[in-house]
Amino acid sequence: DIAAGHGLCLLDPHGDLAVRLAPRTIVAAEEWMAEARGRSFTPTREEVEQQLVEPLLQQLAIDSGDTIATLARGRLGIGQDAESVRNQSKALGVTRARVYQMLEECHSVMSIRWPDGRRQLDEFAQWLDENYASAEAANLLASLRELLYPLKFDSVADHFKAEAS
Repeated sequence: DIAAGHGLCLLDPHGDLAVRLAPRTIVAAEEWMAEARGRSFTPTREEVEQQLVEPLLQQLAIDSGDTIATLARGRLGIGQDAESVRNQSKALGVTRARVYQMLEECHSVMSIRWPDGRRQLDEFAQWLDENYASAEAANLLASLRELLYPLKFDSVADHFKAEAS
């Protein structure tokens, strides 16, 4: 009775299908990146913003609240000019250190919600580069990667591997 929401009960545990539970926002981002890579042209900055960044910001809002999502939006320059941490700290009436702590929440959320996200974003960035995407699209993706998966959280070995490739 799939219509009643009992579809998982019908899966054969010894069959060829596996079920992966993931937030809809993450699945939407993954599906869009796969679709974009299948095209003969690269996405614009606006498309990266709407189809990739926005779903991930929605996930941040769900898991961390609107303040963290608003800070992330400001850092990325989504719907506004990019904001410095100094300006964000003044606007919130907190120290810059507190803003950095709050922005680290983005990494905490994504490392749990989308553990494969760093690899997928890295591969998408490489594809953009190889296919001569606009600097605006590539720069937005680079900012997103640094916000969600900052290099400072990598092990030294991972960092050297990333530099070598």
